[in-house]
Amino acid sequence: VMMDRLRAAHIPVIAIDIPLPGATFIGVDNYKAGLMGGQLAGLFVKQHWQGRVDYVISLELPRSGPVPAARIQGQIDGLSEYVQLSEEHIIRLDSKNTFAEAYRVVTDVLPALKSAHHIAVPGINDEVIMGALKAFEDSGISQRVVCVGQGADQDARQELSRPESRMIGSVAFFPEHYGTMII
Repeated sequence: VMMDRLRAAHIPVIAIDIPLPGATFIGVDNYKAGLMGGQLAGLFVKQHWQGRVDYVISLELPRSGPVPAARIQGQIDGLSEYVQLSEEHIIRLDSKNTFAEAYRVVTDVLPALKSAHHIAVPGINDEVIMGALKAFEDSGISQRVVCVGQGADQDARQELSRPESRMIGSVAFFPEHYGTMII
């Protein structure tokens, strides 16, 4: 509705981070950001786990729609470049975009994965990855997981500095550079 009114008034729009039909978009290429993270996870799996992943726990945010969902798909596609994945081994969970919910849903699913020793966890952002890492740590099986974050926020960078962390990277978005792009 908003875009229709602006177009009717011949007012150009720049959409920042949330694409709008007909607007010039400035923001994250969600699919490419996901692909980069998935490729890093896939390379780790190839080098350290002989290319074997038992399960993928995908921490998603369905309510956000198809654009951010492309980030998750990119991660799965990037991982698939290095690892053979089947859809029945991808566990899709609604993270609700929070540490607490990601921690809860991952904690709930871990008992069903007792025999799994190689689990990759893509997520919508760093916060949900941090929740998943805490769930694995509290369950005493943190060595069974590998994660790559999305956003490279302060908490993620701090986690990455821990030598024993199972978070092996995070894709940075650099919103502080948007101003230059907009101008």
